[in-house]
Amino acid sequence: MAMSAFGRRTDLTVMKSAGGTLRQLLSFVLSETVLVVVVGVGLGLLVTLPPLSGPAAGLSQVTGTPVTPHLNGAVVSAAILRSLIMAAAASGIVTWNVIRPRPA
Repeated sequence: MAMSAFGRRTDLTVMKSAGGTLRQLLSFVLSETVLVVVVGVGLGLLVTLPPLSGPAAGLSQVTGTPVTPHLNGAVVSAAILRSLIMAAAASGIVTWNVIRPRPA
């Protein structure tokens, strides 16, 4: 993410020269980061749940007892929240360093 923000230096400069304030640019980058995290979480869950369901169905058939995949909601939520915080911090810090006014 840091490399992405640094690579978009020209885009951010154009937006700034078109009248974008530092606050607007930071909120734009942070909202984009939130969108990336949400898509990543969705894809991560989509990729994780079917492989967990296969062994659970096999165990259920072999043992004759119902076995279902179980994800601890608190642990998953904490992982998502920490990922979001780390991504937003990294993106915000790098973007701030790229677009902040430089002393002459």
